Amino acid sequence: LIERLQQTLRAMTKRMRGFDSLETAQEQIDGFRALYNHILRQPRLGGRTPTEAAGVPPPILANEGRLMAALAMAHELEIQRRKRNR
Repeated sequence: LIERLQQTLRAMTKRMRGFDSLETAQEQIDGFRALYNHILRQPRLGGRTPTEAAGVPPPILANEGRLMAALAMAHELEIQRRKRNR
């Protein structure tokens, strides 16, 4: 999971030269956690997301708009990565 986090954050922040603040870094980590747990389907979980496998409903997020934009971008990067690795 940590290696996956590092790869995803590296891809998402490739053009950045670091985070402006600890808060910005935390937003990225929170976005990754939401992406991994609620969006990305895991083959070893039968194609389900971790939250689906655990039977946990998705949370209601106060920062939903920005987070969903980050998730959409991260998901697109993941699709591109998978295409390159075929």
